[in-house]
Amino acid sequence: MGNIFENGVAIDALMEMGPVAEIAILPFLNDSSFPGSKRDAARKLLKAYNTRSELLFTQCIKDLGSTDGNCRNGALQWIAQSEVSNQRKADISAALNKSIENEGSLRNRDLVACLEKYGTSENAKKLIEILEANKLPGHETIRVLAKMRDPDGVKAIARQGANFFNGGEARKALKESGDLAEPSVIEVMTMTNDRGCRLKCIEVLGEIGTPNLRCRPLISVTTSQLFHTPAPCDSQAWRLRYANGSKAWLRRWMSAKDDCGRRRKPKPGATGASRSCPEARAFRGGQFMSVCTSCKPTRVRSRLS
Repeated sequence: MGNIFENGVAIDALMEMGPVAEIAILPFLNDSSFPGSKRDAARKLLKAYNTRSELLFTQCIKDLGSTDGNCRNGALQWIAQSEVSNQRKADISAALNKSIENEGSLRNRDLVACLEKYGTSENAKKLIEILEANKLPGHETIRVLAKMRDPDGVKAIARQGANFFNGGEARKALKESGDLAEPSVIEVMTMTNDRGCRLKCIEVLGEIGTPNLRCRPLISVTTSQLFHTPAPCDSQAWRLRYANGSKAWLRRWMSAKDDCGRRRKPKPGATGASRSCPEARAFRGGQFMSVCTSCKPTRVRSRLS
């Protein structure tokens, strides 16, 4: 096969031999030699033989570990165009990591399609490493992580909220993730030491508008105006909501300057919180409280000047 003069004769002979030639042809399934006639001929013959998909997946998984990039690309193409095999998902996922080298690797549409079909937490770890190590925009990595819908991947996207290059793409991806993004964004907001990241997380929580976020977050406890009195289960608390409070106190808060010396602007809907919302009762008499499922509300005292 592949010989410019004998290719047709060879294919006819192999076709007549039937499935008995299957084992000899399988190694050419993702052949990388130019101009690709061996690969095309092998796929045509294997299709005619009605070769079991199990054998084809086994060969592709083997080729994904090849040092030849063109051979790996051929395997990615075949897997991307084939029906999903749940039995081989773990094997394919592990083999995909060899093709994930940097942000540029994700310009390969077949690789992206394979990650969407077979991506697991192992692939997400590799993508997170690339995203956090990259000093340049990582838009493709963010898009792929969002499509994979891995919780750790969503957290990594949330941490990019304050990144100059990736912030816009990260917020867009979190909005598209919907309900899945909410717990991950809240966890990042409560655990990170980056004030800018916390503020961006609050903005995202106000924008995604999931059912559990019935009141818009108004302010992070990490600003210089408020400080949080720790509770035993503090890591679970931290869901601050504005509601039912003194409007005079709210005006005092808005008249104060934030950490950057800028005047605060009222948030849309900040004064219209529902009195029937349980979380809305977290605000009493000009003081914020954190809402926790396993302890009493913890007061957050004002430090307004």
